[in-house]
Amino acid sequence: LESGGGSVEALSVQESGATSRVFAGSAEGDLRVYEAVSRRRGGYELAVAEVLRAGSSRERKAVTQVEVLESVVVALIDGVATAYDAATLRATATAREVRGCSLFCAHVASRTLVLFAKKKARVFGWHRGGALRDTRREYALAESATAACCASEKLVVFATRREYFALRLTAQSASEGPATFRTTGLALLGTGREASSEDGESATRRLCEAAGGAGVAVVVAGSQSRPRA
Repeated sequence: LESGGGSVEALSVQESGATSRVFAGSAEGDLRVYEAVSRRRGGYELAVAEVLRAGSSRERKAVTQVEVLESVVVALIDGVATAYDAATLRATATAREVRGCSLFCAHVASRTLVLFAKKKARVFGWHRGGALRDTRREYALAESATAACCASEKLVVFATRREYFALRLTAQSASEGPATFRTTGLALLGTGREASSEDGESATRRLCEAAGGAGVAVVVAGSQSRPRA
């Protein structure tokens, strides 16, 4: 798979009935939509359906992350999150309040979007059709996040270079530091109930015991696993 001749940096798949689409972003700044076309001998091939953004080697505004969130597609372009209507593929909003964004995570059911920029996390919401809403809730982090996932609408698990943290997304907790999980690795399995705000060891155990087999599981030492949505 190529995206405008540049290397692919981000992929997300949208499945809707008999139609499957792939959103691909490149290091050159291209953001393209591919449709899966049926082949006679089984399997599929991808054909370009739409070019949402044409990048250039001169600007190099890389697309580093793209996610299909039901009716909305969010792409991280040159450190700024841009939303697109998943039906019309029209750009609908840009989170210009947060620049230098390195990654984001989302909780689709509650339409919660968390943007990470340097040592801060800022919470947005979105409306059907792609409009973004800044909740103005911002959280200070000890270090920059390298990976993150939403365990629920009120709980985010994120990683830094050395540690993992749980951040409760409540209006009252913006001034409080996130709880620390001193573990070698975490993997997210579905969306379980919230963790306790007690000490890290206790909270980790409760997440592991989330109902229905969902929650955060501790991985053995030496694992390269990271939190992921």
